[in-house]
Order: sequence, then structure tokens, then C-alpha cells
Amino acid sequence: MTPASPVNAGEFFKSQIQPIPSCPILPFTVCAASGIYLDFLADWLICAAVPTTRLLLWICVSATLCSILRLSVAASLRTLVCSLTCIPVFAGYHALKTSQNQQFSITHALSEISQPCVLSGTIISDIRNSKSLDHRLGDSKTDMTRFDIRVHKIRLGTQDQNVSGHLRVMVYGHKPELHTGCEVVLIGKVKGYSAPTNPGEVDRSVIHRRRGFSGFLQCYSASAITITRMNKNPFYGFWNHSQSLVDYALEKFFKHLKRPNAEFASALALGCRELLDQDTKRKLLVTGTAHMLSVSGLHLGLVVWCFNVAASMVRIRTAHRVFLIVAICILYSFVTGLRPPVLRSSFMAITCLVATGMNRSSNSVNSLFLCALIFISCNCMLLFDMGVQLSFLAVGTLVTIHTPFTGKARAKATVDLPVNSSEKRKNHGFTKSIPRSLVKVTLKSMYLSTALFAVTAPFLWFHFNLISPISILANLLIGPLLVFALLTSLVLPVLCLIHDGLGGVCGMPCNFLLDIIRGFIDITSEMKNGHFWLPSPTLTSVISFYLMLSAVPFLKSTLLKRYYVACFIVTWILFQATQLRPVDHQNSLDVVFLNVGHGTSVVIQLPNHQNWLYDCGSLGQPQRASKVTARALWELGILRLDALFISHADSDHYNGIWRLLDQFEIDEIYTTRTVLNSRSVNLKRLFDKARFIGAVPSKVGREDRLVRLPDHVEILHPPEHWIVECDNGSSLVLKISYGGYTLILPGDIEGEGIRELISQQYKTEGTVVMAPHHGSPTEETKDFIQWSDPILCVISGRRRPNEKLLLNLLNSEKIPSVFTHRDHAIRVRLFADGTQSYQRWNHNRWQELMIDINPVKNLEMNP
Repeated sequence: MTPASPVNAGEFFKSQIQPIPSCPILPFTVCAASGIYLDFLADWLICAAVPTTRLLLWICVSATLCSILRLSVAASLRTLVCSLTCIPVFAGYHALKTSQNQQFSITHALSEISQPCVLSGTIISDIRNSKSLDHRLGDSKTDMTRFDIRVHKIRLGTQDQNVSGHLRVMVYGHKPELHTGCEVVLIGKVKGYSAPTNPGEVDRSVIHRRRGFSGFLQCYSASAITITRMNKNPFYGFWNHSQSLVDYALEKFFKHLKRPNAEFASALALGCRELLDQDTKRKLLVTGTAHMLSVSGLHLGLVVWCFNVAASMVRIRTAHRVFLIVAICILYSFVTGLRPPVLRSSFMAITCLVATGMNRSSNSVNSLFLCALIFISCNCMLLFDMGVQLSFLAVGTLVTIHTPFTGKARAKATVDLPVNSSEKRKNHGFTKSIPRSLVKVTLKSMYLSTALFAVTAPFLWFHFNLISPISILANLLIGPLLVFALLTSLVLPVLCLIHDGLGGVCGMPCNFLLDIIRGFIDITSEMKNGHFWLPSPTLTSVISFYLMLSAVPFLKSTLLKRYYVACFIVTWILFQATQLRPVDHQNSLDVVFLNVGHGTSVVIQLPNHQNWLYDCGSLGQPQRASKVTARALWELGILRLDALFISHADSDHYNGIWRLLDQFEIDEIYTTRTVLNSRSVNLKRLFDKARFIGAVPSKVGREDRLVRLPDHVEILHPPEHWIVECDNGSSLVLKISYGGYTLILPGDIEGEGIRELISQQYKTEGTVVMAPHHGSPTEETKDFIQWSDPILCVISGRRRPNEKLLLNLLNSEKIPSVFTHRDHAIRVRLFADGTQSYQRWNHNRWQELMIDINPVKNLEMNP
């Protein structure tokens, strides 16, 4: 008996690797994407390298590779070098595109401050109408119109400038005669995209500029738009006709469906997401069903299927049918706004039809990579678009795992087929085949839903700070209903063309299905531990996750694939869990004044490791307040709040708290008796939700000494039994002393409240104050400033017309001041040894501010 030869580990792992399936487009697409990312890194790391210099560099590299190509003889080497040539070619393409975006002359005319202007240009996008809350018009809902414009001329001040570039336009009102391609003159306020002003905030300016937009324009009335020339472009004419179909479908939706269902059907079938309210969008996001708002291959597949059934009934020839299907794919792409997911699915469907017509087999993976190559060839900036990335990631996952799964199922079914025909009939009887099929479909759906969640979770976690395990169950329950709801939504406007009564008949099952779907979404969104809000992982860890996951298709053994994926995902999750530990706060009092527009949000980190939040709201922009505050808390290493203070009952001080209750664990909520007794419906709903999650609101005042409040924290206002008609006069005034310094947060206190406050004896010491009522320059404010004698005054709010009056008041008292709208987020740090530091958030980092308090107070930036 011969002894067994020793097993070589290298040979073993080599035997487990399988060659790449037939996918000739794969190396070209990968090299093209790598070239774009290389030039992006060169632009980021080598700031001195202008786009033109990078373009010349990549041209030289491309010429070198082409010369190597001519010398190569082997066919395999030639294919490799051809694909490698895509790297410098697409890197140069990205450098050229970056140069064009930077050369838009309108970019140099805009600033981060809104400027009145008159501009003329051409509308280049579809006209989107929606409802929105606007604080300038009270709390009523108003029509809002959004579109994009190519600018030709702009007037800032008294001079006209011929410029080029693109702007996003938002109009408060509706002008029905507006169409794509119209040349218009607009009057409003224009502003360039600003860099992040708060810690943890996403740099939206980079995202918009990569899409080719230099800023946005606000028009406060539809009368501020004058149409100088109607559309003359045939392409825009076809676009407008397709958008008229959208308007027709929306009209039928709102006629035959209940309003909430009509809004949902509009987003589901046509991609009109602007009609949905923010609460519905939030529920879709936390349940992992937001993909229903993205018109994708499922929608197009149902459209093609419906047409194919109708064509079969009227016996249209196959050749004609293929031609009509291609035309329908193109038309539906225009109707849904030429969104990348629809274009991708249209391209893949057309590729499959062409392959079928040529009697050739179609490769889904190859078609997907070819579609990606065409996308980045048309616009390399699409590679950085989050929607495009998620769309290709999800479809790539389904294409990769679906074929092996079905192949294994077929092989197993072939082996297990019984020989005896009678036994075959017995086993495949009607009563047994249906339950067996349902079990198989359910298991397969669960498998696909779990795989999609596992693959897309790091991506969604990174972009939305959200992990939603409930999405596995939600998609499993909603998936079958979604298909039928989408089908009825698409058929309803078509039936209305025949007779309007048929639309009402189709509307009944559509209403029923949409009610069930919305009910499932409501239930799953409220399930405990169904979703988690967490600080996002680093970009490096997310990239490493997908790089390691990309090795799975190369493994031969199915068992090895499962072990590899399970071990890798568990290891990655455990590593991320170690990064979620709260940051150990040093021996200092840190106070961060966030820039949330016209509102207040102050983060307080106490030396005893407690984390507090004083107010969270923004006038007319609750989503901005909650999003800015949440990201700042995660950036500061705060995972839970020990206390939340609500100063008074104005919405710009509490309307951002609603979403924070979902995203953070909050132990206590402190506010005044006036706020607790307020008749505001929004406040009552907020307190009901807080009680439901265990954060019971408590009254606090000057005479109260709460156990949870440290000794160096004091409530200065309001006193017990304080009653005034104005909510501002009852604002909660918080005083925190540490290291020989004092911090005072007065909310919007004014009038009688300030007079009562300054009647108290106050020991003058190094005081940092937040200006009352966002810096409103009243006589009481002047008395408050003299009473507190601050070394620094922080003004939280948007730029105001009477801001100069406040500045004159502070300058006359020689008090330095900082504005959140001008200086971005401000951090004040008070140490136990009596030292202090002042910082502002600038260019994604904290920048030191130096204050000299003796003999004259002033403020200047440290170079």
C-alpha cells in the first residue's frame, strides 16, 4: 500500500479557482472604471495637477501602451493590452470632463451668499411639480416647480454677463405653459453650492458639480418667470409629448385612486417621487423598500409582458412585435425621465431581443458590463452617482447568484424524477404540486432577498447610516403584491383611453393592493429592532468589503463559496462593531453650535461623559435640522443622548426632534411647563411619541433641582408659576459653569423674560453666550449683553436684514461674535485648568479661532 502524497496548500486552493465565464466586456469595463477612479484620486491627492496636465499625462501613457500593442504578437496579450489601454483613455476623459465643469463661467460669478439676479436660459429637464412647506408663506402647502436650466446670460447688480453653465431652479408656484426647451427669463436669488458647514455633513457641492450644476436659483413667484421663446427643438418636442403622457397618467391616478394611493402609484409606476410626503419616504427607507420608488427593470419587464400578451391576442408577427417592444422600451424610458436604471434595463432587454433575433444566446453578465461601459462612455460622472452604483450592484448580485441557483435546482430535479409513470402522477398531483411550488418559490425569494440585503447593506449603511434587517421580511411580503399593484397602476391609464369607466373598475383592485402594501410598510417600519441607525463605516472598509466579495464568482466549489462569504461577512461585521464604541470624552466641556439655517441645535458634551442636546429645529426645514444634528452626533462619537432640552414652543427649536427619536436613544426630555401645556398639535404628537419610546418629558424650572443634572448646571429661567402670553418670554435658560467659565443658552427669551432674568444677581466671569432670539437687536438684548458681559457671543440662525444693528451693539461693547450662517459650526471647549479654545468647522476639519479677552475683546482666525 503506497503512502498518500502530501497535500500542497497552494495546489489545493488553485484547484478551487475556476476561470472567468465567457464575458469579453468585463476587462474593458473594469479597466475603464479603474481609469476614471485613478484620475479622481490624482485630482484629490495631487491638488496642483490641473485637469489639462493630467490629460496630457494620460495621453502619453495611452500612446505608450498603444506602441506596446503593436509589438505584441500573442492574441491573449493583445486582448490584455487592449483592455489596459482603456485605463489612460478613460482617465483622460475624466480629466477633460473635470476641466469642462471647472470652466463654466457662471461658477466664478456665484458665491455662497444668495444674490438677487436676472438671468436668461433654456430649460433642459422635465418640469416637476410638487407640494412643499415654505416658511415665507406660513404653514400652508404651496405648489413648487423644479427644473434645470442652461444659463446664457446673468445680471448681478447692474451689469449683464454672458455666461455658460447649468443651474437648478426652484419656483414657489406653478406655471402650466412651461415646457422643456423653452427659453425663459427668471428673477430670483442665485447661490452657489457651499462646502460642508457642520461635522459629518456630506459635501453636496462636489456631487452637484460632478453632475454639471454650479448652483441653484430660487424664484418666489411664478410671475417671476417670463417665456421669451417656445420650444423649437425636435428632441425636446418628443420629450414634452412623453411628459404629457405622464400628466395624463397622473390625472387618472388622482381621479380613480385615493389621494395617498395616487401619490404612491405615481412614484411606483412613473417615478414621480416628489409627490410623496417625507414620512412615507422615511418609512420606505427604514424598511428597505425604497427601491419601489426607483423605476427599474421590474417596471419595464411588466410593461413588455403586458404588451406581449396583448400582441399575442391580436396575433402580431414576431418581427413586428420585437420592433414594437423596442419602441415601447424607448418610450417608457422617456416617460420615466431617462433615469439610469430604466435605461439599463431597456438596454439589456433590447440586447436580449437582438440576440434572440440573431439566434444567439444572450449573456446577462456580459450585457450588464456592456451597459456599464456605454454609460461611463457617455458620461463618466455617472460612475460616482449613488443611484447608478446601487442599481448596478443590485442587478449584478441577482444576475450572479440566480444562474447557479437555478442550475442546481434543475440538476436536482432531473436526478430525482421517478421512473414509474403512475408514481410520477402520484407525486405530481394537483394537491401536492401547488404547496411544493409555493415552498420552493418562498425559499427562493427568501434566498434572493437575504443575498440582496447582505450585498447592499454596507453600501446603504455608508450613505444613509442605516441597517435594515427587516427589509428581508418586508420585501418577501410586499414583493408579490408589488407586482400586481404595479401592473394595475400601469394598466389603469391605458384602460382610461378606451373608456374612463374602465379606469374606475381597475382602480378598485389597485386601491386594495396599495392599501395592503402601505399597511405592511407602516407595520414593518414600527417593528422594534427592525432597523438601526448607526455611524457609517469608513469608505476604505466599504471598498475592501466589495473587493473581497468580488472574489466569490471565481471560486469553484459551492460549499467553499458559502464558507468564504459567511466567514468574511461575520469578520467584517465584528470589525465594524469594534468601531462603534462611544468616544471617550476628555476632561473638558465641549459645546458645538450647529448651522441648521434659521434655527437652533446645540450639542453639549459634559466632563462626566454625559451628552446633551439643547433644541433641534430649523424654520421650514425640519429634515435639515434632524439630518445635520444626527450626522454631527455620529461624527462626534455620540451614540445616545442623556438629556434633551426644549427651550420653548417655536417650531424652529423642536421640529427636528421627531426623527432624532428614531435614530438615537434619549434618556430624558426637559422643558418648561409652558411647552408641556402648549396647544400645538405637533408638540403633542412629539411628546406622545417620546413617551412611547420611554423618554418621558419632564418639567424643569429655576427652583427645580433634578438629580440627573450635575451641580455645575443651573436653570436660570423660567421661575415657578411664571406665566406670560408670549412663548419666547418663557424660554428655558440653561447655565453651565466649568473651569472658571460659564456658558449661557437663553433660547428665544425676550421682553418680560429678559427683564426677569437680568433682575437676578449674576457674578461676572468668563461667559460664552448664545444671542437671544437668534440675535434680535432689541433694547432687552442690549441689557442682556451688558448683564452677562460675555467674552464671546454666538449667533445661531440665518442671515437677517437687521444683523448690522446687532453687530454695532456688540462692537460698541467690544465683544467678539461668530455667526453659524457665516462661520459654520462653532465649537467652544472649556478645560478644568481654566484654559479654553474656540474652533469653527471649515473644509471638513476643525479650524482654531483665537480670542484675546484682555485688554480688548476681538476675534480673528488663526492662520
